[in-house]
Amino acid sequence: MDADRIIDFLEPLGITRINFGIESFTESVRQGMCKPIREDELAILLKVLMERLSFIKINLIYGLPGETDYAAWFDWLKRIADIRKHIPHKVRLDFAISNLEMGGLSDLYLEMFADFLSQNSLHYIRKGGSPAPAELFSAPT
Repeated sequence: MDADRIIDFLEPLGITRINFGIESFTESVRQGMCKPIREDELAILLKVLMERLSFIKINLIYGLPGETDYAAWFDWLKRIADIRKHIPHKVRLDFAISNLEMGGLSDLYLEMFADFLSQNSLHYIRKGGSPAPAELFSAPT
């Protein structure tokens, strides 16, 4: 995959933002959805998108079959925030998470998540009508 070539094609069209359907931060789950992007490719693609665009919306789905390690989600949020820190221009990152009605997020985890997003200039768009489950944003053990 050559992310720069994709952006080279989009830039002359005036495209400065992208809605990116990652759906899951778990590689095996993505592959089961016919989204065969590997972890290393995903990191490179996200870095290139942040370097070249001003707005990225990342779509995720909670509770996909085979997804059991939600600590990986938090690891990816931290990884994305770290990549973002090295981008010289402002980039807005939104996370739209669908299917959250599967569990409840305690006030403590909601506060931790909000603090993490705020400190890293990330944005959360809740989809599905109810809060995210606590294990989605708990720090890995």
